[in-house]
Amino acid sequence: MSGRARGGYPIEDDMAFQRRSWLVERVSWIVLALIGIAAVLGLLSHGPLSRTTVASSDGKLSVTYERMERREASSRFLVQVAGAEKDGEVTVRFGPAFLDSYEMRAMTPRPTRASGSAEGFEGVFAASPTGEARIHVTGRATRFGLAEFPVEVPGRGSVRVRQFVFP
Repeated sequence: MSGRARGGYPIEDDMAFQRRSWLVERVSWIVLALIGIAAVLGLLSHGPLSRTTVASSDGKLSVTYERMERREASSRFLVQVAGAEKDGEVTVRFGPAFLDSYEMRAMTPRPTRASGSAEGFEGVFAASPTGEARIHVTGRATRFGLAEFPVEVPGRGSVRVRQFVFP
């Protein structure tokens, strides 16, 4: 049968157009399903595909965070330092780009001393009896785009954190 049915009074059928419409509809459903799956897995924000850990070459410093974040949402960074002197202090420095891109909301545990300068934010924390420190930092991204900043522990290495912030 041709593309148009004969005698289709009052409405003519156009099967070629109908088949193209069905194809577009099926493709649209597949695209929507893939976007939903990507969102659940964390490709667009929190989830297993977004979560990452960067570590220094010697492994004594690591930062765990989400690669994808939303502007105005809370971003969480877990800084882990190993190999500190037992019952000593650990200094953690966030580069100046951190202060440009984030508004710091909370830090646990609280630093014994803290300061901000042209070199960024620096906090001094008490190490555990095993010589380790785990610092949870919560900040709010103040602008969107790629946020990139160093986190360093003087004398123990540094890592570069890269996070994409959606509008």
